[in-house]
Amino acid sequence: MNNYADQFALSSAVGISEIAAAIELASRRITFFENLGDTNLELWDTADWRFHARSLRIEILRSPRAEVILAPSDGYGQVGNLKDPISSGHEHHENIEPPGLAQRIKDITGDRALIKFADFRTNVGRIWVVDDFEKRLGLFEIRSHLEASLRWIIPRARTGYQLEFDAISDSLRHIFEPWISMPADLDMWRFALLLTGRRPFDYTSSFSVKLSRGTPAAAAIGSLLIYLHSAASKNLEGMINDLDPEFTHDFRVSIRRARSIIAASSPILDNQLAKELRNSLGELAGLAGQVRDLDVALDSVATITELNNESTIAALKLLRSEARDELFRLYSQGYIADVLRRWHQFAIGAYLSRNNMATPISEVARSQLLEARSAMLRVSNKKKIESDHEALHDLRKKAKALRYLLEGYSSLLDQTKAEIAVRDLKVLQDYLGKLQDRATLLALLRRLNVEDIDPELFEIPPGVGKALASFKSKEAERHYKELLDTVRKSSH
Repeated sequence: MNNYADQFALSSAVGISEIAAAIELASRRITFFENLGDTNLELWDTADWRFHARSLRIEILRSPRAEVILAPSDGYGQVGNLKDPISSGHEHHENIEPPGLAQRIKDITGDRALIKFADFRTNVGRIWVVDDFEKRLGLFEIRSHLEASLRWIIPRARTGYQLEFDAISDSLRHIFEPWISMPADLDMWRFALLLTGRRPFDYTSSFSVKLSRGTPAAAAIGSLLIYLHSAASKNLEGMINDLDPEFTHDFRVSIRRARSIIAASSPILDNQLAKELRNSLGELAGLAGQVRDLDVALDSVATITELNNESTIAALKLLRSEARDELFRLYSQGYIADVLRRWHQFAIGAYLSRNNMATPISEVARSQLLEARSAMLRVSNKKKIESDHEALHDLRKKAKALRYLLEGYSSLLDQTKAEIAVRDLKVLQDYLGKLQDRATLLALLRRLNVEDIDPELFEIPPGVGKALASFKSKEAERHYKELLDTVRKSSH
């Protein structure tokens, strides 16, 4: 089934019968019309646009059943249905049939939830093209957008008839050229997103803010905080509705990144407001973190034979349910909305505080990056750190802060040198992350009074010395100095 590569929009002044007559004229084939009536058309994707990144479109057409359409920009797609057709803001592959389509969607999403990005009322008609033996060769779907007074013509050829349908589409464009209402690159999908204020890839879990080196520091930091606020907001619904653990993860990471930037930048921002906001964001990250830590713990327990039993898993799930209930309670009371509102106000205030005489962001970024690594070195030089859980935990937090600053200021850095510096840090950060997951799981098991825990599972594993040596090496120090020098040179 061909998708939307050749679709185009006409004014609704062009009638269905006129379109059918033009198709018969262009194809020299017999046609018949099937009217699906007024329906609700829903456009779906994952939060990080995995289908769109693969040139795929996924839709749900509710007329009267919930028909799922997955199709590429060219080639052939699949059609299925929702087992439970009740409309909601999210879907999961388990509610889709047949199994082959469900599995394909699962493979693309990585088991993440589907999110409804847009929906609108439309009248759907299908003009089927058949041969002399009444074999269906494909159809032209006519979607009449009721609010915008447009008719979208979408060719969907069956296997082997793509070239014929391409030729018919070209003829239709020529015949109806005076009534074509939209630019060629604005298909129905993009048009529907435009009406909702969305656009493909308007959210990504990584930083994508391009900073100018001469921008006043407060304004540049404000733009980073605005972006991170947007990222957190776009994950909020998925986290509250428990659609997918990744929404909680991305929500918390957005907050952690913001807290790191605020902490490093407080001298050039409103110190008191920065402190208050950072504390509030810390509380919010902690709420999300309780749920996220239990998600990680449940994954970890499944890999440890001694702990992979019904009672332990049930107890962890109960803790997760309690943590989610608390998160939802505070959300219902407006606490989360209030923190997000103050975050947005603070970010906008920083962004608008443009002072042309202020220190440029390139100088501030270099200073912050230098101090962040120095803070890590001070902790890593502590005596007996290789056996000190508390010091290693402190080192992990400082490594996170440095990593977040490197990400935030990535547009100011030489990308090749930045990749080398991050690589030098990655070995240590990966090690510390695994160590923290173990410590969190141990704390949860003790909270549950789980007995017979093998202490060796939670000892500091070998390798910390090697990871520290990699980070503290002369070579890593030289790489980092070269990276900071590129920021300084480019600012002059």
